[in-house]
Amino acid sequence: MSGVDLELIRNTLRLAAERGYAEVELETETDRFHAILPNKPKKATKPSTSAGGSEAEPTGPATADIKSQWVGYYRAKEGALELDAEVKAGDVVAVIGALGHGHDVEAPQSGKVVEVLVEDGAPVQFGQVLARIEIG
Repeated sequence: MSGVDLELIRNTLRLAAERGYAEVELETETDRFHAILPNKPKKATKPSTSAGGSEAEPTGPATADIKSQWVGYYRAKEGALELDAEVKAGDVVAVIGALGHGHDVEAPQSGKVVEVLVEDGAPVQFGQVLARIEIG
């Protein structure tokens, strides 16, 4: 791997880890680099308690994540995953394209879109959160 730029590999691995990717592959005419990144479990936090010893009330409205069930490229369904858009449980809100096939992404619950976490055409991983909806 004489022609591989180590700084490029370091930056690619750092960026992949920040974005939650599971694998990285770089290839030049003469060299190939492939890495499988370790899963880092999210740190568990203890629920906070008030002075009286009871659990604190949740703050803010409840939300639900809309996740990708496939690896591929995200395509927004027109008008579906825009801020403040109303969605119903089972609505097709996006399509994940992979190997020439489109896979529908459905809203898990009814609610209002409060956050969109991917851009149209972006690559996505299995289980990646695409958007959040406010429920209730």
